[in-house]
Amino acid sequence: MSNIIINKNDLLEIINALSNSVNALSKIVESSEIEIPKSKVAKGSKRKTEYLEPTKENLEKFGLNGNNIVVATEPVIVSKRKTEYIKATKDNLKKYNLDSSKVTINPDGSIDYDGDVDLSRRKLKEIPFKFNKVSGVFWCENNQLTSLEGAPQEVGKSFDCHNNQLTSLEFAPKKVGFWFKCNENQLTTLKGAPKKVGTDFHCSKNQLTSLEFAPQEVGGVFWCLRNQLTSLEGAPVEVGGSFDCRYNLLTSLEGAPQEVGGSFDCQNNQLTSLEGKPKYIGIDFRS
Repeated sequence: MSNIIINKNDLLEIINALSNSVNALSKIVESSEIEIPKSKVAKGSKRKTEYLEPTKENLEKFGLNGNNIVVATEPVIVSKRKTEYIKATKDNLKKYNLDSSKVTINPDGSIDYDGDVDLSRRKLKEIPFKFNKVSGVFWCENNQLTSLEGAPQEVGKSFDCHNNQLTSLEFAPKKVGFWFKCNENQLTTLKGAPKKVGTDFHCSKNQLTSLEFAPQEVGGVFWCLRNQLTSLEGAPVEVGGSFDCRYNLLTSLEGAPQEVGGSFDCQNNQLTSLEGKPKYIGIDFRS
């Protein structure tokens, strides 16, 4: 291959031309002459422009094949903590009556605990440690929690977060062996609740208007009394124990479980019809 010789003056002209082109493009962008399709930007982002929607046309502009793109269906969970998690040192664990010999620290800093964890009645505003798995019962009730961030994702026995200031079940355990109690909070949705509960599910005394996102498998009793329910849509189809939906705003039983192993109690509502009543009730029907 022969060498190309460019004299100094020609090289300077090429550099100047390139510089002018870059400046011109910058001015076009600054003057908003290029229209960029808009998408959402996370709150707190420092971006000056919004992200492009991953449409086929937008992807092709950047040489990307839309067939190779997978758009996440689950929303990204953003941390809302005001303080950092406490490190799981022996002294810190002892303050919460936790035995360091039962702790396994995971690569992401979360901890597994072999036994029961009792964080109840401590005036906590946040869960102090980042838990992953707890083999026993996890108690964090009677605090001032506004979020379950830091709660274990798997609980071998039961989970109790009742009597806090929770408005959602985001960060709640995905797996619970026995009962799940989230009653006496300020919940307006059950989104984040486990899909299956081994025994009882207790969501009474909240501000629920719907049972959407409720567990679909409940081996024991399902309590949803003293809410603002106008419908039972979203309730599990089958409940192993009793079903209690007293003191709500129900006008019919549409959406109620069709099989109830114990009693079905729908007293103190505004029922004008029993349409949707369970087909099988193990003990008695109370209306």
